[in-house]
Amino acid sequence: MWDWSQGVGLYGIWRLYEATGDQTYVDYLSAWFERHQAEAAVKNVNHVAPMLTLVSLLKQQENAKWRALVNEYGEWIEQGLLRTEMGGFAHTTATRNNEGQLWVDTLFMDGLFHVKAGQLLNKPAYCEEVIYQFLLHTQFLSDPVSGLWRHGWHFTEKHHFAGALWGRGNGWAAIAYAFLKGYRLGILDSRFADAGIKAIDALLARIDQQGQLAEVSSGTPVFMTLPEYTDVPIRQRSYGQSLTMLALAEMLRHPALLRVDPA
Repeated sequence: MWDWSQGVGLYGIWRLYEATGDQTYVDYLSAWFERHQAEAAVKNVNHVAPMLTLVSLLKQQENAKWRALVNEYGEWIEQGLLRTEMGGFAHTTATRNNEGQLWVDTLFMDGLFHVKAGQLLNKPAYCEEVIYQFLLHTQFLSDPVSGLWRHGWHFTEKHHFAGALWGRGNGWAAIAYAFLKGYRLGILDSRFADAGIKAIDALLARIDQQGQLAEVSSGTPVFMTLPEYTDVPIRQRSYGQSLTMLALAEMLRHPALLRVDPA
């Protein structure tokens, strides 16, 4: 199925390939896109998520069909994606247009692909668009007290829904992975590296002997009350697995931060 959860999961596999160089992962991804490419015809924000891995694959191997699809999605984001006030990306899904709504999810689902598509296709306007979207989402979703991100904002009704500082929503904006990568690139100071290590420890404590991450929330729309968030079922999910792969692969790039148990 071509949707956001599969898209996030695929990107974790791609980053695992980057960390290991194991061609088996590329072969799996290539075969997946060959099987599912026809499903990409229906476009919405959540359906952009698999494109992040496809545009990454194009850096490793040229494919005319894939390049055409990247170009098609890039143009759709620029010309066909529903916009909110101030030109924000409305979080459209397969079942609802969510007119006038900004969701933090959109930054991951659309933003990362659009930047990479701009680089691949030599369209700097795409990159400028994503910078604007991050600034706009920051303006309306960032909580000025805690610095965390609210889940959504409704331009028409002028509210933040339940006002939830939703855990995965903050992960879409910056997970342990972002803290550690930002530290490696010299953008963030050692405080963020320390926070990233604590998050890695928390992740490792929730991985079983089969390598599966527990305690991941199921799919979550924006809710009007906080109890609706706390009532979301908790179970193993591919997108949780994928985001963990990103964080752990980044941790491997920090040998000085890796702690070895003397026992």
